[in-house]
Amino acid sequence: MAFDRYMAICNPLLYGSKMSRTVCVRLISVPYVYGFSVSLICTLWTYGLYFCGNFKINHFYCADPPLIKIACGGVYIKEYTMIVIAGINFTYSLSVVLISYTLIVVAVLRMRSADGRKKPSPHVGPT
Repeated sequence: MAFDRYMAICNPLLYGSKMSRTVCVRLISVPYVYGFSVSLICTLWTYGLYFCGNFKINHFYCADPPLIKIACGGVYIKEYTMIVIAGINFTYSLSVVLISYTLIVVAVLRMRSADGRKKPSPHVGPT
């Protein structure tokens, strides 16, 4: 979405050629593939945990923190992986949004007239 807004505001004349069907499919499929891959890695690390004793999880949703609490060993790799993946997700998402909106603000401030900075009215003809 950030790339779409960047292209629409900073390069409106090139929007039709740059935002082709292939680009849109890639913009949609890459996050899905990345999310599936991260989920698969986290799930495989969960299978590597060792459990002993009480297997009862008193939660509606079986998330990672309750599983780590009842695990006997092997939790360090799982915890470290969770922290690293969360850090990467946060840093990448925040940087993409901040960079795109910074470029949008720079493009708006470069417009020469105050009328060019205003959003066009939705009414084209007389009302």
